[in-house]
Amino acid sequence: MRQLRVAKRLAERVHACRACGLLGDRDAIAAVLASFVVFAEPGQPSSARVDYAATTHALGAIRSALSRSCLLGWQDTLSESTDLSAREG
Repeated sequence: MRQLRVAKRLAERVHACRACGLLGDRDAIAAVLASFVVFAEPGQPSSARVDYAATTHALGAIRSALSRSCLLGWQDTLSESTDLSAREG
């Protein structure tokens, strides 16, 4: 799969890949792609790259994981801790 970067404004919440047709919440897609990061040189963060061959192989599972039905209910997920902070004791 050819890497194709598309710049987005922060307000744009949906990612639609022109290369593979993947459609979904951009943060969820970014998290999935992060799980496919490999290092050309172990211990060298600058050598990190997404293994697009592996993502292509897993595209069906990625689509299933990101399907709309799997994401229902996420809007109720807490966005921050409800526990006391260090300043509050």
